[in-house]
Amino acid sequence: MKGIKALKKTYKEGVYCSGGMGGSKYTEFEVGKVYKMLTKPVLCKNGYHFFKYENYCFALDYYEVGDDETVYVEVKACGEVVSDTYKCVTDEIEIVRIIEKSKLTVNNNNSGKNNSGGNNAGNNNSGYYNAGHNNAGNRNAGNYNAGDDNIGNRNAGFLNAGHNNAGNRNAGNDNAGNDNAGNYNAGNDNAGNDNAGSHNAGNENAGDDNTGYRNAGDNNAGNNNSGDNNSGDENAGDNNSGNNNAGCDNIGSHNAGSHNAGNENAGNRNAGNENAGSDNAGDRNAGCDNIGSNNSGDNNAGYRNAGSDNVGDRNAGDNNTGYRNAGDNNIGDYNAGDYNLSNYNAGFFNTEKNKYIKVFNKKCSVEEWNNTIKPNFIYFTLKEGRSYKKCFMDSFNEAKKCINWNHELKLLLNLPNFNYDVFEEISGISKEMLHSWGGYDEIK
Repeated sequence: MKGIKALKKTYKEGVYCSGGMGGSKYTEFEVGKVYKMLTKPVLCKNGYHFFKYENYCFALDYYEVGDDETVYVEVKACGEVVSDTYKCVTDEIEIVRIIEKSKLTVNNNNSGKNNSGGNNAGNNNSGYYNAGHNNAGNRNAGNYNAGDDNIGNRNAGFLNAGHNNAGNRNAGNDNAGNDNAGNYNAGNDNAGNDNAGSHNAGNENAGDDNTGYRNAGDNNAGNNNSGDNNSGDENAGDNNSGNNNAGCDNIGSHNAGSHNAGNENAGNRNAGNENAGSDNAGDRNAGCDNIGSNNSGDNNAGYRNAGSDNVGDRNAGDNNTGYRNAGDNNIGDYNAGDYNLSNYNAGFFNTEKNKYIKVFNKKCSVEEWNNTIKPNFIYFTLKEGRSYKKCFMDSFNEAKKCINWNHELKLLLNLPNFNYDVFEEISGISKEMLHSWGGYDEIK
């Protein structure tokens, strides 16, 4: 191993020395000779000390190059070598030759100490033009930078004002990406923190261009969105100002469909809520284009219509202004036929008021029927994929579970002209099924 050692001239020609001050042992050396000691080398305490070739500038910091009494010699370590950052020591050394001072660079223009690089105002720099200390890079005002042109400290990247950045041009700290004003960003151009994406003003975004937080999507002003362009929160869809939407372009919240102003719609373009259909102003419609609510049909202004284009409520038919019509185009109520102005008509184009109707295939006054209290379970909603009788049976089975089933059964049996066989033919519910609860004798 070769290095450089600084020696002083003696009064003897060709003889040079070191030590003799600060407790060090005075030793004389001649070029071409080998010197050996019997004890182990210890830095700063025992042995022949010298500098590595790449660190010879440190020798120039300890000795004046312009001093006529100082000479610099090339040495070769022939024995055991112990070293630290700057110095080496050996128990056997050869003085190889004298190095001309003109071949040595005077301090590499460093005003700082212990620099292997040049033009450093700071100390311990291997790079160049550093005002800070311990920099491997160049032109750093900060310290411990591997990169160049850093104002901050411990940067592997370049042009960082912050600290601990692997990326470049970061004002923040601990960024793997570039051009971040925030901290801990893997992406680029983030004003926020902890972003894997880029161009985020918010924090913890995996997507890009988010002002909100924790977005996997892009361009979100809201938070926790996997979709894009949402001002609301927790949207899987895009362009939502509401929250928790799987669909797109919703003002409301919890919509699976799109373009809804209301909430919890599976359909699209609903102003109302909980619609399975589309374009509804009302709520809970399975159909479409309804102003009213709870319609399975379409284009109804009324409520609970199975048919379509009804202004009234609870119509199974179509285009009825009245209520509870099974037929079509009725202004009156409870019509099975069509085009009736009056109520309870089975025929067509009737205007006179009916005093009697048929109940269980027998004559019954309209007044008696209207004044009779009916059991709740005979009113039910038809379900898609299930027949009328099955839906009737579902309502019956649910009613039997209730504590007021005894009362419900009494109301059924007290209907005008009640007949078990007719009721079973219509509903599929037999006499035995009605009384399977065990209270038949009491009702009888």
